Amino acid sequence: MTIKKTARFAGLSYLSIIIFGIFSHIIVRGNIIVSNDSARTAANILSQETLFRMSIVSDLLMVLSYLGLGICLYFLFKPIHKKKCHCSITAKCYWSIYDGSKYVQSIYCALFIKRFTISHCI
Repeated sequence: MTIKKTARFAGLSYLSIIIFGIFSHIIVRGNIIVSNDSARTAANILSQETLFRMSIVSDLLMVLSYLGLGICLYFLFKPIHKKKCHCSITAKCYWSIYDGSKYVQSIYCALFIKRFTISHCI
């Protein structure tokens, strides 16, 4: 891959991080999560479950875009300073694993809310 294509892919990764982040954090969670009211938040998650799941998928795509950005930046800056690039990509990988596990945990929380509500009503 040429430097120009790698730089374009890095720019596309930045753009996708911004779009996925705005969708999941501002548009979806801004309407679903009610601060200091967990019962209302749980009710909102149950009533808008598909939208909540779409925000989790958007978060996971944001993490993958961040990882793709790290790989692109590694190849762009490797000729300049190889050791710093290794440290940077390692940090991005650890962050992606950490952040991705948080979003997978959100899926389990949504399933727990749904299961608890269904079993509690029966």
